[in-house]
Amino acid sequence: MPPSLSPAFRQSPNVALTAALVSVLALALSACSPSSGSAPADAAGETATAAAADKPTQVAARVNRQELTVHQINAVLRLQPQQAGESTQAAGQRVLEQLIDQSLAQQKALSLRLEQQPQVVQQLEAARREVMARAWAEHVVEDLLPATEAQQRRYYDEHPALFAQRKVFQLQDLWVEVPADDRARWINVLGQTPDLGRYTDALRRSQLRFAAAPLLRASEQLSAAQLERLSSGKVGDAVVVESPQGLRVWWLVGVRAQALSWQEAQPVIENLLAQQQRAERVREELTALRTQGDVEYVGAFARGRSERAGSGQRDTVVAQPGSASASP
Repeated sequence: MPPSLSPAFRQSPNVALTAALVSVLALALSACSPSSGSAPADAAGETATAAAADKPTQVAARVNRQELTVHQINAVLRLQPQQAGESTQAAGQRVLEQLIDQSLAQQKALSLRLEQQPQVVQQLEAARREVMARAWAEHVVEDLLPATEAQQRRYYDEHPALFAQRKVFQLQDLWVEVPADDRARWINVLGQTPDLGRYTDALRRSQLRFAAAPLLRASEQLSAAQLERLSSGKVGDAVVVESPQGLRVWWLVGVRAQALSWQEAQPVIENLLAQQQRAERVREELTALRTQGDVEYVGAFARGRSERAGSGQRDTVVAQPGSASASP
């Protein structure tokens, strides 16, 4: 059996966010534009809506004369994972019921003129801005070519810690609620008391709150610094993990080798390189847009930008298709 991959290697588009955005826009805009009755069903949903697909109009239901189409069902099916043990037909029916509930809620909201409330207007504008930004990002990367097998193999060979020498670390994860100004002292105590039991006894005597739990981390789930520390350490070693709040310490309990062969790693690497290519293209295009566009910072935001520029900090803009975090 091949080793299971951690979520960091099973990266996928931000389905939940996209689905939510599509739902918001569908509720707001479907009343403003007539339903498309001739849109073809895509392959992913043809089986689920085979009976409806035989009808020329592709209409799956009518809600107070508002049509819900096979095309709309298929659009949602592309975004929602099919539930375990659920047939495609059942998935299509489930989605249709969701769309019916949405349509009824939308119609009632419009009758109450809720779309005119400032908060709703802001949410709709934000949703439209997000959808259009994602559409632009998808557009600018659509001509990218996949990495060649030679490029993929080179990546495999250049990152042995992630593949040929991949490891899974068994850790004890300790979180301590400690004031920021007292954090350094407890790191020093850790150096003097590296044993987990003795360290937690010291925390209890100082009446500090803490929690400990077992944790598994594969190589790809670690930062480069964390991977180096754990790989070079021995069982029983403690590693302080950067945390914005309190103190976090990992105790190394065990480690096992769990390599990925080239055949197992190849689809992972292909997807990873594709994501990197897309992210780089979007960053380049955004940089060009910022150069060409007229961006004016006002008030406190202008002062804040000047302070960041003076300290050498850079603004970070993230807008990439199917983005996902690669590390915790």
